[in-house]
Amino acid sequence: MSGDMEYDKSSHSLEITEEYGNMEIWLDAHPEFVHDYFARKAKKSMVDGWLLSHALAHSPSLQLPGDNNSSGSNSRNNSGTNTPVRKISAQEFDRGDTLDPIISTIDGTPTFLGPSTSCQSLSSKCHRRSRSELKALDEKELMYELVIDICNDLDVTSLCHKILQNVCCLLNADRCSLFLVHGRESEERYLAPKLFDVSADTTLQEVSENRGQSIKVPLGTGIIGNVAQTGEPLNIPDAYKDPRFNNEIDMKMGYKTRSILSMPIKDCSGKVIGVAQAVNKISIQEEPFDEHDEKVFGSYLAFCGIGLKNAQLYEKSLLENRRNQENNGVQYTLSQCCTKK
Repeated sequence: MSGDMEYDKSSHSLEITEEYGNMEIWLDAHPEFVHDYFARKAKKSMVDGWLLSHALAHSPSLQLPGDNNSSGSNSRNNSGTNTPVRKISAQEFDRGDTLDPIISTIDGTPTFLGPSTSCQSLSSKCHRRSRSELKALDEKELMYELVIDICNDLDVTSLCHKILQNVCCLLNADRCSLFLVHGRESEERYLAPKLFDVSADTTLQEVSENRGQSIKVPLGTGIIGNVAQTGEPLNIPDAYKDPRFNNEIDMKMGYKTRSILSMPIKDCSGKVIGVAQAVNKISIQEEPFDEHDEKVFGSYLAFCGIGLKNAQLYEKSLLENRRNQENNGVQYTLSQCCTKK
């Protein structure tokens, strides 16, 4: 009797597996249905998981911490003694700045990469459409291309640069900036510019040399502080008529800010993790940003928020992995000293 029950369960499992297999074959043969279903039914968590899995799948040089195919016999060699050690402060861990993964040089010596080298080499492999090519697309095609452009990038600085360049193209804005929220929930939180004053033609090297990290804007202060605190966008047609606008930067840079569209960047849980700001819509009559710009900007930043959060988590995991490597190296050194005694 029990044998019959086990046979029935096994037969049922095979039927389910075969049914799922046939279903997958049908879905492969009908990609338009899959796309339509995903667009209508997919939740933010599904999109989040899709972006992260595809980002890692298409980035062979980027591996999650803990991915190790070595056997137990090689665990001694991977203890961290051959890994270059750099002291990492708690402030650096919380800040989550760009981290450089560990690689091996030609002679096999482990080393740290220079600033954003891995991500630059990765980005160079991916063809990015020119601005003229993007302008030739309709709005839906353009949105699709700009989302695809950012989904494989796990370097925060490179990702922010792409986001701002794409926003300039999407909104026809003259300049854009991106600010990230810093500080723990129990502390006084503030905004700091990750990249500032980026145009559609600004290179990553140019913006990386002048990030303006010393500027701190408390939440609730000014335009971006208000957006970060409320989680609501601000569309300001005339900046100099808004009391929250600070014209000091204009005076220093010899620039005239006319219109501003400031929008919160949220993660998949709806938490504000940053603010993106577009300045001066390029047009013949210098008209400000309109409601359509707000809608398009918000739709694009919904994807950007997921990608940005994934990149931040990935970099923090790399930093934590380095800490573990450092601890392993220290422990091994101490054990060797004790053994010699």
